[in-house]
Amino acid sequence: MSLLRDWIETHREDVSSAESAFLAASEEASRRRRQEEAEKDRRLPEATQSDRGSRLDSDISDTIQRPPTPLGYAGYGGGAWKELPPFRILSIDGGGIMGAFAASVLATFEREIGRKIVEHFDLITGTSTGGIIAIGLAMGVPPEEVVKFYMTDGPRIFPKSTGVGMWRSWLNDIFRPRYTSDALRAAVQRVVGDRTLKDAKTRLVIPSYDVNAGSPYLFRTPHHPRYAQNADLTVLHVALATSAAPTYFPAHTIPGLGTFIDGGLWANCPPMIGLVEALDFLGQTPPQVRMLSISTTSYPFRLDHPGQLRGLWGWAPKIIETFMFGQAQSAVDMASRLLRYGYFYRVDYTVPPKSFRMDNSACANDLVAIGRRIAEQFDNMEILEKNFLNGIKVEPFRPLKLRRESRDA
Repeated sequence: MSLLRDWIETHREDVSSAESAFLAASEEASRRRRQEEAEKDRRLPEATQSDRGSRLDSDISDTIQRPPTPLGYAGYGGGAWKELPPFRILSIDGGGIMGAFAASVLATFEREIGRKIVEHFDLITGTSTGGIIAIGLAMGVPPEEVVKFYMTDGPRIFPKSTGVGMWRSWLNDIFRPRYTSDALRAAVQRVVGDRTLKDAKTRLVIPSYDVNAGSPYLFRTPHHPRYAQNADLTVLHVALATSAAPTYFPAHTIPGLGTFIDGGLWANCPPMIGLVEALDFLGQTPPQVRMLSISTTSYPFRLDHPGQLRGLWGWAPKIIETFMFGQAQSAVDMASRLLRYGYFYRVDYTVPPKSFRMDNSACANDLVAIGRRIAEQFDNMEILEKNFLNGIKVEPFRPLKLRRESRDA
């Protein structure tokens, strides 16, 4: 201790000088921060309103997200204000037969506004049933035809078991998937035929999961040189890969590529998939992005009696729901925050718990009716016509060629 006291006495002036310098530097940093905040407030007077509008409003049942009017300018990163062309993204959730709600919403928007969905979005992303809708739209299939797909083919894809057959089905579920993929394959092929990813009319990003590699996988149209190798892959393969929900359908094997299961395992609500694609691979900035996110309905979720959530028996009924809701809530929240200077709008409808099941095809009519009603609401229709289906068409998508193909040409 005496050595320490001697050192302090010897170096007291040096310590005082360092302390003074540190305090001066801190004061200077604080002054600069105050100047930056003042400049930011001067440049972005709408920022407070934007932040308030981008928060999730749990009291709104028909639309989770009520954002402010888009700024349309890039003050992003402290650069000069500059008007940039918008980059519009459509994101569609997974949910089995409940995709009928999303398809109906989109069909109503297109019919009432009189403008084609595919001509007004630079990128479409969708998972599982949302991936099937996304693929149909990108191939030029009218949303009304997609609605008919759920109405007509839903009962074939998800056949209902009754009586003894129901018990036999329950026993089979222990050892094998509940449904074969034959009906789904036939239904999707009737809608999209043998077209490939390079035939898409707009960019696509479709999540799946590669069981061989044990990692997420994204099927992309050839809109980036690094991902042009799947250009000739049929979209039928992509649709079956993204919708191969464990316990419901068998995993889907694509020869030469791998075996895949439902992308909903990690991205059932995919707005962040589309946003990362736009920012990282397509060179967009957040202020440019206009994102429309469509759900497949939702319901109030909470874990009742948390003391009972112990071990497999306590968690089994709730574990999948917990994962799905957690992923959806975080994806929506992150996307809305990252786009606080862009634009994020989510169309959703809250139903009572257990109203619909992803494999209950009998509810397709109700889901279509709900989707039509929600889309026709004034706020939704006005926002869609103003910010998405506004008559300003996106540039036509032109698939990139592999470098080898370019050299051959």
